[in-house]
Amino acid sequence: MKDKLGITQDDEFITHNPAHAGDVHAYEYEDGPAPDTDNIVFDLVQNCLSPWNRLILQFLLQELQMHCDEEAWPVRKKDNYIKEIL
Repeated sequence: MKDKLGITQDDEFITHNPAHAGDVHAYEYEDGPAPDTDNIVFDLVQNCLSPWNRLILQFLLQELQMHCDEEAWPVRKKDNYIKEIL
């Protein structure tokens, strides 16, 4: 997942540039564009239940499950289990 987020080290997460408040507001209240899954930025002002962050987490969950299928991981976890951890 670090490659999807463009983060290679933990210190890069700490200095992560959050989503622009105007973009988040436009998405949540004005039919603005959804978060760009090629350039993921979280809305650090809100929690994981915000529509913006929920969409990003759902995308990352799908990516994780896709890799799990493609690489035939021996241990599989259900989506709800992973969501609870997130």
